[in-house]
Amino acid sequence: GSFCILTTEENYENYKSIYKKVLAWSKITVEKENLKEHIAEFENQYSNEFYNTINNFKYPKLSDTFIKDYTSTEEGTRLYTLNNRLNNIQKEIDENYSEAISDDTINTTSASKMDELANRYTLTVETYVSLIKYELIVNAFSILSTNEELKILHLSNHSNYNSKSLLERYEYLFKHNKSEADFGKPLTIGITSNDIINSFDYSYFILKVFSFVIIVYAIMSACHTIAGEVKEGSMRYLAIRPVSRTKLFFGKWLSIIIISTILMLFSFTISLLVGGAVYGFSSQNILTIFNGNVAFTIHPIGMLLIFLISMLFELIIYSIIAMLLSTLFKSDLISMTILIVVYLLNTLLPIFVQGANTWLAFYPFSHISLYSLFGSSVYAVKGNFFNLIFGAKTYAGSHIALTISMVLLITIFISIIAVKIFKRKEL
Repeated sequence: GSFCILTTEENYENYKSIYKKVLAWSKITVEKENLKEHIAEFENQYSNEFYNTINNFKYPKLSDTFIKDYTSTEEGTRLYTLNNRLNNIQKEIDENYSEAISDDTINTTSASKMDELANRYTLTVETYVSLIKYELIVNAFSILSTNEELKILHLSNHSNYNSKSLLERYEYLFKHNKSEADFGKPLTIGITSNDIINSFDYSYFILKVFSFVIIVYAIMSACHTIAGEVKEGSMRYLAIRPVSRTKLFFGKWLSIIIISTILMLFSFTISLLVGGAVYGFSSQNILTIFNGNVAFTIHPIGMLLIFLISMLFELIIYSIIAMLLSTLFKSDLISMTILIVVYLLNTLLPIFVQGANTWLAFYPFSHISLYSLFGSSVYAVKGNFFNLIFGAKTYAGSHIALTISMVLLITIFISIIAVKIFKRKEL
């Protein structure tokens, strides 16, 4: 209730219905004046509500620069820019209106154009509203420190990282005079990137499901490659060859990585082709926010390639841990069971322990998803169970440097320990 709602559903429907009503008649009389009156009322309402809302937003305190930028029509302010854009749309509305009433027949082209202009008018305002909303939220996060304070503004369920990402998104849209409808959303589960599903949404879904299967396969293969061969006795014959155990260890691990990567690429190719055949390849470029602070557009193929790299990161981590367990235990079944349970727990934990500021922020496995840092986390979690399992997530402190550091440190540290144990292992 602390944010300014410039347009309500009722206003919007009235706005559109009046246009349709006007253009449905061949002769226009009093409706023309009603339309102008409605537009004036519409603009006055949003201006007054907006100004009052900002002034009543006492906690946390807003800077004078912030207030001026969003409430003053002085040249150079954001409200000044918004008014100019709305006035330009209004000119197009008036021109289209004049053309429509000069034609005695019902002009469906003019009606469609008027509907498009009404949508653009509303979307321009909605982008501005969202920009204000997330600047207020990010401002609150920068000032408030406790959950009690955040609860006062109903922000305790918000993620600071995602709020900054959305602020960056709407700043990009406002700067370039665009709306949400001009770009696709980052690929995620349960939400289509465009108005309708396309091949890239389908391919992402298939890859997300297959990533579980491929990682479990890599875990099982890595757990068997040492413990299983030691148990079967075949490792002895490899050990007597003129190859160091270090090379033997990394050779086996690398073969698992290569095979799993081939499976990923195969899944990617097949899912994309099948999705294209069923849904088509038509798609807008995606507006994504990298690392919560850099907005850019990218083709959906680029997003899928980023997801493949993210899958490879997870594959490397889980496979090297599996190699470590394979050197520790004599039974490959024990190694597999332990790591598959760990993998499932890492996957399911966010379902039961939600929130951006929980202890999961300090859990290393919470920060190994590269893909979540490309805007997907903003749309991923929408409350349903399926989304919670498959959706990308970010936690307090999420950052590209932290993700890469976690992947490197875990991989290097565990591989060093695993090689040392393997060198001393009785075969």
